[in-house]
Amino acid sequence: MTADDAEHVRQRLAMAGIFAPSGPPRRRPDAEEVAAARAAAGRETHLSDLVSSGRS
Repeated sequence: MTADDAEHVRQRLAMAGIFAPSGPPRRRPDAEEVAAARAAAGRETHLSDLVSSGRS
């Protein structure tokens, strides 16, 4: 998809009332912070376990 194609899609979405601009660019999170968060999340209760226990 070229830049012109992307702009055309944005215009069509805007005309349909379903385009929301993304806003200003944001910085990517630090790779070490992401790795630490991923490791911490892996040590806790899994969502599937919570859902299963709630259905019992």
